[in-house]
Amino acid sequence: MELFFDAYNFAKDSIWKDISSDEYVFSCAKKIFSVQSKGCSKNKILFRLTGQSGSGKTSQLFYATKVALEKTNIKPMHIAVRNYATCFDGASKQDAFFREKSNGFALKVLLWVLKMAFDANLDIILEIALLDKKFEKYVLFETKKRAYTQIFQITSLNKLFSSTFILKREKQQKRKTNLSSEKYFYFTMKKSIKYLARHANCTCIVWSVFCLQPIYCGKIKKCLKSFKKYLKIIFLPVIDEDLLLKAKINFLTKKFQDDNFLYGKYI
Repeated sequence: MELFFDAYNFAKDSIWKDISSDEYVFSCAKKIFSVQSKGCSKNKILFRLTGQSGSGKTSQLFYATKVALEKTNIKPMHIAVRNYATCFDGASKQDAFFREKSNGFALKVLLWVLKMAFDANLDIILEIALLDKKFEKYVLFETKKRAYTQIFQITSLNKLFSSTFILKREKQQKRKTNLSSEKYFYFTMKKSIKYLARHANCTCIVWSVFCLQPIYCGKIKKCLKSFKKYLKIIFLPVIDEDLLLKAKINFLTKKFQDDNFLYGKYI
């Protein structure tokens, strides 16, 4: 439990500080887990969808993964910060900064829900940006301890484009993102990938908004070069989002139909 509470204390004291009581956080997590865990499969696979703010984790990675998995017998539990923000009572849900104000609370709930999912050996889609090493260390410990297969999907995107997409989202959804959050996610990505490259032995798919096919598919320990390369690209036109989504669905559908890929036997 030590690594769990290290991660939990990081969530409590992160840039999204939250003063909700631990008892309330835990009670919310138990209720959520009891509902969301029903019908989930137990193949012990963790699908990690990650990238900085405004990089398409939800609109591209999650949606494509969800559609591709519908053709398999895998029914994962979807764990994401946004799923738990609705339990937060420290700000009005009409506040444009509601998601920012609820991030600390939702991250703590997420950790408890994630622990319960690991304890039950559920298949999991964990949709969250790469975070502090304390968080990543806990997730890695649990996957190794329980012999989970991990499949990472990471988006690589120049900060200029992610900032543009954040502004577009703000205009469409009236949802604001603090500059501190935007910077945190951007600068933490490389550090966390370096950590995982040293300590994890799992499959990683790296995507770019400029390409219909992955820019990398292989072991995570060798993905950093491709990831860093596409962080610098700023002059290529962004391809239509519908085309990008269809391409991801097609690619992942083929991969997920291969049990050897799903269970980490080969790329």
